[in-house]
Amino acid sequence: MKTRTFSTALFVVVLLACTSIVGYSQGPSSDPKGDANVLKILKAKNWTKRGAEVRIENGSLVMNGVGSLSTKLPRLKGSRISFITFKFQAAAHLELKKGSIIQIGGAKIGYRIYENPNATEEDYSDGIREVEIMAFDDLAPKGEKWISTRVLININPEQPGRMAGAPAITIRLDRGSPKPIWDLYLGKRLLVANIGLIKGADASRLGFRLGQESDSVLSEFKISQRNPLFVDRNINGVSDIFERKTLGRLMRRPGERSLPMDDGSSLLDEYLVFNKTRQSREEGAL
Repeated sequence: MKTRTFSTALFVVVLLACTSIVGYSQGPSSDPKGDANVLKILKAKNWTKRGAEVRIENGSLVMNGVGSLSTKLPRLKGSRISFITFKFQAAAHLELKKGSIIQIGGAKIGYRIYENPNATEEDYSDGIREVEIMAFDDLAPKGEKWISTRVLININPEQPGRMAGAPAITIRLDRGSPKPIWDLYLGKRLLVANIGLIKGADASRLGFRLGQESDSVLSEFKISQRNPLFVDRNINGVSDIFERKTLGRLMRRPGERSLPMDDGSSLLDEYLVFNKTRQSREEGAL
């Protein structure tokens, strides 16, 4: 599988290492306490189905058909912030509404076919088409709610419209904010932050909308109260190493990251810049 991010102006190709997160060995969540392996829940037959079917195969959730599926997820007690890690190999379409969508507790991710006008067939053997991962921001104005994460995944040349693989994605849900928000990570990199959760959405609902007949596969799905990507004691989605280097300390209140610093920017602003700078260095190294 080839995964890349793109610059809107230059369409620079960058390869990303897609970390498979199993066991949470990289952060405080290596302690299994408070984590939920959802596979047992997904095996239950409490699915609401409309035109689609679901089965467990080789430890993964496999869905097929054109329609929708939904079920309840376990809630983690005593925490307004949670992290959900998964891989989702989906089928996409040129029109987002006809592609695949996954919704987790009010966070919604869509998959659509992206055509790079600057690419040539020599660049991509699959006919210069890739799958673009999109995030739904319910705080954005009408007509602008779907935003690009700038992550592109190769299409399987033998199954037009279907992703050739699935990167590890982590979402951070924060329902304790004045306006409930979520963040999206690819591997350890924060791509977009402070996206609005869907207003009124069921916090324990996992749902799918499938627009294509080919199989969609959900794997390595876990929920945790702790950050599985890096040490993050105050669960604000920012690495403690970066936070201490930037502030000289950790934010005291769990989830806090928006207080303005001396230059007027916030810790989150600085962390997003850091992630973009890291991406630029990787692009320059190719």
